[in-house]
Order: sequence, then C-alpha cells, then structure tokens
Amino acid sequence: MAVAAPAAAGAAGGAAGGGAAAGGGAAGGAGGGAAGGSAGGAGKAGSGGIKPDQALKHAGRGGGDDEEKERRRRQLRLLLASPIAFGAFILLFFCVVLLSVFSAARTQAESQSTDAYPTGSGIPPVYWPIYLSAANHYKVNPYLLASIHYQETKFSTAESSHSGVNSNGCCAGPMQFNIEAGSWKEYEAAFRPIEYERPETHYPSDRRDLPSCADVPANEGCVYDDFDAIAAAAELLHDNHADTSLDSAGTRSAVCSYIGSCSEVDECTGSENQYCQVLPRARSWELEGIPAASGPVREKIVSVAVEQLDKGVHEGAGNCNPYGPCEEWCAMFSTWVWERAGIDIRAAMSREGLNPYWVPDLEIYARNNDLWRSTPAPGDMIIWGSHVGLVREVTGSQIAEIGGNQSDAVTELDGAPGDLGEGTPDGYLSPPEGGRK
Repeated sequence: MAVAAPAAAGAAGGAAGGGAAAGGGAAGGAGGGAAGGSAGGAGKAGSGGIKPDQALKHAGRGGGDDEEKERRRRQLRLLLASPIAFGAFILLFFCVVLLSVFSAARTQAESQSTDAYPTGSGIPPVYWPIYLSAANHYKVNPYLLASIHYQETKFSTAESSHSGVNSNGCCAGPMQFNIEAGSWKEYEAAFRPIEYERPETHYPSDRRDLPSCADVPANEGCVYDDFDAIAAAAELLHDNHADTSLDSAGTRSAVCSYIGSCSEVDECTGSENQYCQVLPRARSWELEGIPAASGPVREKIVSVAVEQLDKGVHEGAGNCNPYGPCEEWCAMFSTWVWERAGIDIRAAMSREGLNPYWVPDLEIYARNNDLWRSTPAPGDMIIWGSHVGLVREVTGSQIAEIGGNQSDAVTELDGAPGDLGEGTPDGYLSPPEGGRK
C-alpha cells in the first residue's frame, strides 16, 4: 500500500516557512524593543532619570536586603550545627525528593494507555507493547496501528517487510511506507522520542537482526524495523488528524490519507488496496480489549449515556461527531454507547448484512434476534421510524430518553414516549442477556 504523505504537508511546509519568517520578524522586533528599552533605561539613569532622593531609597533598600540575607545565613548555620535539627532537615529533604519522584511516576502512569491486549484477536503479543508505545506518544489508537499493520503486511510476514519493495515497486517495511515518494524520509525519525521503550527482546522484523538495516545509522529509522515503522505510522496518522477514537472524523480522514482514497475505506470494492476492513477490524479488537462491564449491562448503558450527556457533546460542521462518520448520527450514538457497555452490536449487525447506523436495520436486527419489545426498560434503544435514542429511566408511563443528533447534540428528553417529538415509537431494542452478542 502506497502510504501518502499528509495532504497538508505542503501547507505545513509553507506555514513553517512563513512561521520562520514571522519568527525572524518577531525576534527582530522583540530584540529591537528590548535593546531600545535597555538603552532608554541606561540613558535615563545616566542623565539623572532617578532623582537623588530616589537613589537614596534604592540604596537603603539594598542595604536592608544584605542584612536580611546575613540573618538567614546565621539561622541556617545554627540549624546545621544542631545534630537533631540537621537530621530533621535531611529527613525533610529526602521526603520532598521522594514525593517528587512518586508524583512524576504517577503522572507518567496516568498518561499511559490502559488499552488491554485483545485476547483471541490473532495479534502477535510481541507487537502489543510496540503499538502502545507509539500510540501513547502520538495520541492515536493502538488497535488502529495493529489493524493497519495486519492490512499492509499481515504482521510483517510479507517479504517486503524485511527487504526490498512491494509488487508496486514503491513501498517497503512492516507498514509499507512509500520510499519512492519520500514519505519515509519525513517520518523516519519518529522512533527517537520513544527509543527508550524499544523492547529488549527481539521482535520479528528487528533492525538488530536485519541485513537490510545494517548500514542505517543508529539515529536514523530503518523502514524495515517494526518499532521504527510503527512509530512512523503513528506520527503520520497523528499529523493527518487521527486521535484515540476509532469513530472520530479525524481518524477516518487519517486512514483515508494513509491509503490515499476514502472509497477504499468506506466501501468494499474488491480492490487489492482494499481498506474497508481496517476500521471495523480495529473496533472489533478494541471491544475485545474492553473489560467486562461492571454491574448489570443495563446500568452500564445508562452510565455511559449519562457520561456523554454530561460532556455536552455537540456536532461539528457537516454532521461530524465523535461516534462515527460525518452523517446523521442518532444510531451511531446509541450503538456506540452499547459497545462501550460491552455489547458488540456493530459487528453483530454487520455479520448479518445490516447497517448499524441505519435505524430501520436496528429493528430488523432486534426482530431477527428476539430482542424486540413493546414496553421500555432502562438501557433499551427506543426506536421511532427514523430516529433512535436510549431509555435512561422509566417512571410509570413516563420515560427519560438520552439521544444523539437531537438538536445537533446529545440531549435528554422527558415525557410520555409518544410525546417526545417523534410520534409513537415503533418499539424497543432490548440488550441481549449477558451483554455481548
């Protein structure tokens, strides 16, 4: 797969050039201002800009400062002269140091991804820490890196992973960077910030073992090395606006840029450059890595929905939203919440040839799997002809509903099901027993 350089590379280069020029001007302006200010200050002082009485005040203030410093020195000498006080001082010093160390360690631990290895995915375990290192640093999704790695070279089993180029004569390495167009040169240094995380245990396509990497300097990336190539792919995706969400518009756009065409990402065309399974496969692996929902699944659905409501999620231009492609997104929101609660509904519907983003298909799926209900319960999807939301709670004949794409946002509606603005609901899709489906 020919990996395209970011679409914005030219603009970035121009911006960088403009920035440098602007920086030069700013530096000149700042330098000139500082120099002018300094010169003006010296000139004022030289010409009597400070009055004699002000000069005496400054001098007096300076003397007072010297006396205060000497007093503090005497106190410190007395403190250190006492064995008990000195011991307390040393103990306090080490406490401060240890507190700083633990605080830094905690901050680093909190910044690390908690994404779990998806058991049963077929991802070689040796690669998982590499995906995490690159994803954590460049703020992208590790399951996406794994899916692209599989797509490009079946986890570095293709011959061009280790040497030479692919059948198109352009691309090489585990992540198939274009070495003809120069995209590798732009990202070959991506490994440097995380070099300290390179596994000591050798991995399948390891520069320490590859003749094709023998002449590559240690401070330069080798396109055939798994660690170097995965880091480069992470930076490339980040530069093309990917984030940690597999459902964001930025991530989809970055995958389109990686392949060079959105048509191969959004639709299975049969092309040898087929990328239509990259995002679905990554989502499936991500779900496998999600810990089982704590507590009853219905409570988990409601909890996730309320979290999104409290965030005040609002769509961007062109229906862009955090839950899927830039289009009408009420079904995207509802299925996204179910997935985060441990129900693999998107993949389950896809296996039946149904579109999880199309409301009528939700009803078909419910009826096919004996999940269709006529009365609501918390966690159900409430389905109208062309709209879907989630039941938060039921009180007598009234319900509270949380839905996406309601007034272009995630909002809550309360009242009788037939009075929420969509007419009488067709029915309710109930979550399967046990969570996953």
